[in-house]
Amino acid sequence: MARSLMHCLLGSLIAAGLALAAPVEEHHEKRAPQIASISNTLPLRKESYQQKEGSSPSSVFRNHRALNFNIAADDPEAAHNGKALAARNQIAYITDVKAGPGTYQLIIDTGSSDTWFVKKGFQCRNYRKQPIPLEQCMFGPEFQGDFPGGKIAGQRFSIAYGDGNGPYLQGEMGYSDMTVSGMTVPKQQIALATTGAWDGDGVTSGILGLGLPALTEAFNGTSDNAANLVTYDPFVTTVVKQDVPPIFSLALARESNRSFLSFGGVPPEAKTDGNWATTKILKPDGFVWNTPSGTNQTARSPMIIVDSGTTLNLLPYQIAQAINNAFVPRAALDSQMGGWFVPCDAKAPDLGVTIGGKTIWTNPSNMILPQVRHPITGECATGIGATNGFPYILGDTFMQELVSVFDISDKMELRFAKRTD
Repeated sequence: MARSLMHCLLGSLIAAGLALAAPVEEHHEKRAPQIASISNTLPLRKESYQQKEGSSPSSVFRNHRALNFNIAADDPEAAHNGKALAARNQIAYITDVKAGPGTYQLIIDTGSSDTWFVKKGFQCRNYRKQPIPLEQCMFGPEFQGDFPGGKIAGQRFSIAYGDGNGPYLQGEMGYSDMTVSGMTVPKQQIALATTGAWDGDGVTSGILGLGLPALTEAFNGTSDNAANLVTYDPFVTTVVKQDVPPIFSLALARESNRSFLSFGGVPPEAKTDGNWATTKILKPDGFVWNTPSGTNQTARSPMIIVDSGTTLNLLPYQIAQAINNAFVPRAALDSQMGGWFVPCDAKAPDLGVTIGGKTIWTNPSNMILPQVRHPITGECATGIGATNGFPYILGDTFMQELVSVFDISDKMELRFAKRTD
């Protein structure tokens, strides 16, 4: 399982440490190679929404049949709470994708590889797999008709999200021409979801997976065991085979009109300071943060994944707790909700992520989520959550106000630079 993950997530298992302290000037002996601006750029829209009571997040890291993903705490009540705060996917970045007879709005997700659409006639179910009204899955417009390029006989789509008790989808595999960012990819393999449990936003109709082949979720036959797993070329692999440079980039922001996705380079609209932090697939070095008294704390770090489909930074519990303790006033963990909350006007600590020897500072405004409120106190969720096992995630809280470059050539690198626009 770990081997598959390390080969599929766009080089997104990174060497990273965390620092919470006042930003300091750093000297860098050399910068990353120049990355060309590219015209294959499209704007992204930011969708915020509230989920149904008692639901699990739909844009969390995929359990890929074996990973056990529980959020929030060493506290068993929090670690196994089905609500899981729902904060991790309270924000989604979406884009238009043309496939078959129509154009649909999909969530962009660097943490998964399949591109799927909800098919007309979808059978909505709850997490106990009992039928419920379609409206409760809250999809956008359904994909009309069948696969324009033909259905793949004997092959099916099956994916589970979260801890195995959360959203899941099953469906069919087939082919369709796909147009994204002005680029048309002929006969792209996609999935049409026909049944499952989902917590939608009423706008989006599926997910545009930006991962590599090892995380595709197609199976031969009726069983989802590993022996029946079939890998195929997802969208980013197919794009590269059309002679587009093997790079794509995300420039995410708190404002919808400043968020972009580019294939083959970086968005010309997103300016950077030119100091690129570059890393290969490595084990992170560690975490460093300051306390309200001004002292620094450190901790060794596990593997971390950069995932645009997750809102929070999800870290080991002790590290997440220590960072949340650095808010002024200190953030409080609500075990029932599975997350930390602070007054919405609290002072967030300066969080730095050290990658390839360069510390990238998170904008403190990203650390408090005003759209995610405690149902009783009205306090805001923090941008730091916890999980009790691999993978740990740097989500949108980290990626906002950066240009994030995913180099899927033989280099398999991630590059980050601070935005100045």
